[in-house]
This record gives sequence, structure tokens and C-alpha cells, in this order.
Amino acid sequence: MTRRSLPLNSFIMSSVSRRSALSGLQKSRKWAEFVYQHSLAHGWEAFTIETIHQGKTHVIEMPASELRNGVYIYTGSFNKRLEAGIPLSMRDALSLALQYKKTHPEMYALWESRF
Repeated sequence: MTRRSLPLNSFIMSSVSRRSALSGLQKSRKWAEFVYQHSLAHGWEAFTIETIHQGKTHVIEMPASELRNGVYIYTGSFNKRLEAGIPLSMRDALSLALQYKKTHPEMYALWESRF
């Protein structure tokens, strides 16, 4: 069936469902951005990242943060020679946001009321 032969209602429904899916993705992204900014300002707890590579699930344990020179970095990542450490990345914040949504429902509820 070609696009022209479909009834108009199917196009309307598909655009509505696309908008709702997009708004769901935007909401998830905004939550992750909030967690990222919050973590850079207040630190973060240890969390896990689950990845799937070649059909196998791998779990990576990420350490909590520590405050060094006014910046939160991963515990144990400080390099004395460079006077710097590894901060949280947005990619890691996505996994942290998933964990916070489960472990800190009050934080998510507060953010959701403002969203």
C-alpha cells in the first residue's frame, strides 16, 4: 500500500503517536540533564552501567564522587601531576539518571512536578 492510498486518519494518528514518543524522549533527556547538573554541583553516589556487547550483558561499577579543588570527580581519578581528575560525563549521567529514578523517587517526583 502506498502512502497516498492510506486514509487521512492513519497519518493523523501516526503523527500524534510520534509526538508523544518524542515528548517521552525529551522528558528522559531533560531528567538526565537535571541529574547531570545536580551531580556536578553536589556529587554522586556509586552506580552501575549495563552494556550489551555481542549479545552479552556487562555490568560496570562506577565509583562515587569526591570533591577536589572545588570540583566533583570520580573517586581515585585524581592525577597529582595534572592537578585534575575525571568528572562525570553526560553519557554516565544517563545511567545515573536511570538509577536515581529507581532509588530516589522523591527527587524524580520533585523534578517531574517542575517539568
